[in-house]
Order: sequence, then structure tokens, then C-alpha cells
Amino acid sequence: MDEDWTVEFRDAVRFWCLRVCTPILVIIGLVGNGVTIVVLSRKRMKNSTNIYLTALATTDLFFLLFTLVLSFWHVGFFKSPSFLTLWKMWGTILWFTDACSCMSIWMTVAFTLERYIAVCHPLKGKVLCTESRARKVVLFVVMMSLFITSTTPFEWQGVLEQDGNNSTVARVIETPLARNQTYKFVFHNLWTFILVIVPFSMLLVLNSLLINAVRKSQRYRNTLTEDSRGVSGSIRRPKMSCEEDMYNRGSRRVNPTRKFNREKQENKITMALVSVVCLFLVCQAPTAVVLTIKLFYHPPADTPASNLMLAANNIINVLVQLNATTNFLLYCAMSDKYRETLMMLFCPSYRHRRANTYSSVASFRHSTHVTHTEQL
Repeated sequence: MDEDWTVEFRDAVRFWCLRVCTPILVIIGLVGNGVTIVVLSRKRMKNSTNIYLTALATTDLFFLLFTLVLSFWHVGFFKSPSFLTLWKMWGTILWFTDACSCMSIWMTVAFTLERYIAVCHPLKGKVLCTESRARKVVLFVVMMSLFITSTTPFEWQGVLEQDGNNSTVARVIETPLARNQTYKFVFHNLWTFILVIVPFSMLLVLNSLLINAVRKSQRYRNTLTEDSRGVSGSIRRPKMSCEEDMYNRGSRRVNPTRKFNREKQENKITMALVSVVCLFLVCQAPTAVVLTIKLFYHPPADTPASNLMLAANNIINVLVQLNATTNFLLYCAMSDKYRETLMMLFCPSYRHRRANTYSSVASFRHSTHVTHTEQL
């Protein structure tokens, strides 16, 4: 009875995840990530952080495409012998899917680390957080991800077999490499270390430091505002590092109002990226748990535990797809610059109004020229 229940549960989860949720999320994700790539590649949006976010959107877009193709395996129509060529490429498609997942994880770590340097070590940030360095990091992440997942194509092969009705169908089966216990032990341990332990630890620590830095900056601005209104200056200002103090002293010649607005915008950018990381952690945490469990527990096939594990795999795959789909919504909700660029690109009436606004103040631009690259 328990076994029957787990089989029904596995099949129900597989149906809703693969045939309902996956197509919906893929369609939304393809549109959202495509729009994000177009918006962030505009000249007015160019900066190092947005290079990482553009790479992340591109990675998520391809990840969704590949997961959609993989979901075809559970549609009977695609199991006919005429699709054997497709299933002979299963290993390669799965390789690119795994590589995109790895890229997404490390792109998130990369822009979080860059934001930490820019916020908590601004002097170093001027040297380290450059567009050329961001491109090099993106290229390194892509090459590393492809390399550490490069054995995946050799784990699977597409074959023709007879089913229970004596009909010839296309199937994907494991190769001897995939069944090799030493390989499985090394590969799964490596994946757990590279895709779970290291990145999740870094993201948790860096996110905590960023949130603390934003809170400290907000308290400091509130103190300055109260002092400017004549409130007693006895309120204790947050302690700053030597580097932050030098940065602030070097910025005293900047117009206070302009500096205040710039810091406020920087904090909004930071919190937008923190939200992206928090969503990532929530959606990816179940995957990390399942990967860790698989290190120690391998239930036999066609058992209740195996059925529950397969159902869990389908659920966590949908959560990863959800993460790849919803970054677009976070950008729209939390970034004024992103929304403005989006409206200018896809709303002609808004673009026309902005053009009229710019032309009405053009005579003042020559006297207020300031070079400042805005981020997200």
C-alpha cells in the first residue's frame, strides 16, 4: 500500500512539475531574461555589476531552454524511434544544463563578492570592480563550469529497446561510467563541495556583511539628517574602518545633497542584489540538501524511498527554474534605473515624454556636467 502511494505521488508530482509548471516557467523566464539582456546591454546601463547580471540572465535563459528539452523525455510522443538522434544527445544536453546551473551559482557569488568590495572597501573597489575584470571573471566561470561538468555526456547513451507491448522505443540508459562506484563517489563529493559548501558559505557570509553595511550607512545618514535639522549631535555615529573614513574624507568636496542621493541609490542597488541572492538561497537550498543526502543514501530503484527521492528531484528542479525566472521581477520591483530603461525601450509614449523632458533642460547640462556611471 505504501509503495502504491509513493508511485502515485511520484507520478502526480512528475505530471504537475514537468507538464504544467515547467512550460509556464520556461515561457515567462525566456521573456523575462530576454528583456533583461536587452535592458542591461544598453550603453546607459554599462558597468561591472550589470555585466555579471547580463551573464546571469543569459545563463538562466539557456538553462530554461535545456530543461524544457529534457522534460520532453516524459512525453510519450518523443519516445518514438524517429527521435533517437535527440536522445543520443541526452548526455550533451544534460551537460549544458548542469554547466548552466553551475554558472548561475558562481555568477551570483561573483556579483555578490563585487558588491561587497564596492560597498565595504570602496577604495579597493575603484581598482578591482572594473568592466574588464568582470568580463574576465565571467569567462573564467563559464570555462570552469563547462570543465567540471564535462564528464556528463559520457554517463548516458540513447538506445532502441522493446517495451512491454513489443514496440520499439527510444530510451536513455546509464553507461558503465555512470555506474562506477568510485566515479560516483568522487563526482558527487566534488559537486557537493563546488556547488553547495563553498558558494553557499560565501553567499551567507557576504550577504550578512552587505546587509550590515547598508544598515550602518542608513543609520549614519539618519544621524546626519537629524544633525542638519538641529537635533543634538550626541547620537553616536557608527564606527567606520580606516578605509571608509579615508573615502568619506576624500569625498567632502562633493555636494552633500548629491553625495546623500548617490549613497541612497547605492544602498538601493545593494539591497536589490541582496534580494536576488536571498531568492537564490531559498530556491537552491533544497537542491543543496538533496545533493548532500545523495552522498550518504542511495535507495534501490522502484522502492518507496526511491519514488519519494524522484518526486523531490522534480520539485527542486521546479524551484531552480523559478529562481531562473523571477530575477526579472526583482529588477523591476527594486531598480528605478532598470524600470526607466525598460519603459524607454518598450513604451514609445514614455520615451517621447522623456525626450521632451530632456530637451527642456538641455540648456542646463553644460553647467552641471558630472561623470557618474549608475548601476542596475
